[in-house]
Amino acid sequence: MATQTPSSQPALKRRTVQTIEETLTPYKIFRLIHEKEGNYSDKYRKQYTCRDRAMMAMCFLTGGRITEIVGGDKQRRVYVAGLYPDPCDKRNWIEEAYDKHKGLLRENLTIEGNEDYLVINNMIIVKRSQKIIRRHKKATRRPQLIYPIKTGLYRNSYYNQTVPFVWLILEYLVKYAPKKGKLFNFEDHWAHKIVLHYTGMFPNWFRAQADRFYGNYIYTDILRHSQFTGRVNPLSSAPYMAFDSLRDIKNKEALMPSKWIIPAVVEIQERMGL
Repeated sequence: MATQTPSSQPALKRRTVQTIEETLTPYKIFRLIHEKEGNYSDKYRKQYTCRDRAMMAMCFLTGGRITEIVGGDKQRRVYVAGLYPDPCDKRNWIEEAYDKHKGLLRENLTIEGNEDYLVINNMIIVKRSQKIIRRHKKATRRPQLIYPIKTGLYRNSYYNQTVPFVWLILEYLVKYAPKKGKLFNFEDHWAHKIVLHYTGMFPNWFRAQADRFYGNYIYTDILRHSQFTGRVNPLSSAPYMAFDSLRDIKNKEALMPSKWIIPAVVEIQERMGL
């Protein structure tokens, strides 16, 4: 991966949420991110591995599309006459890149509440039709996203499961992230290859895992969940909220443990020299 460029590798095939069969706990997702380091030269391995883990943590925390996080092409549908004999054939419409999304900027992230919370403001939503944008003024931006830096800050204890992922982002912000401008110095095509290297998965896998975690344990009604994800139609969240019987088990600690959280944070803090 270190000696290749995104254009030198074959493009990954499009994958959908229907291909994602297994739902992992946050602990298993965190360990998956840490199973290996990036395949970079010794000079850059620590820096780029830290960056890559922060990017994957952001994917899980926000449940955002990869282009919303790291940037990439803006696409629009263009009608091309004559591709197919029937002028009404939908295949006469093709996707065309016409501009760039920047993804998250360093300025979108702040630490607030006496250093208790990581706050993400104005995160873009990339898949929006002009019809939706005209109808809903705020349709192109996610609501303010707030994540705990410490455990015990929310009545719902499942928020604690997000704390180690927040610390992966903090590690990157403190050690390597730019002070302003684009947060990650690559775009969606390279992000696909990064995620594949570390996890064997693809970026939308993190989005699906986040949908299931937040839908079943945090924003447990379909309206709140759709507001969190930025979906205009609440019913469109339904396919992403997979059934999870763990939600109704009284002793959830047995299947979704919390004892891993503090040691994981300490491990990151030690890398940060704290």
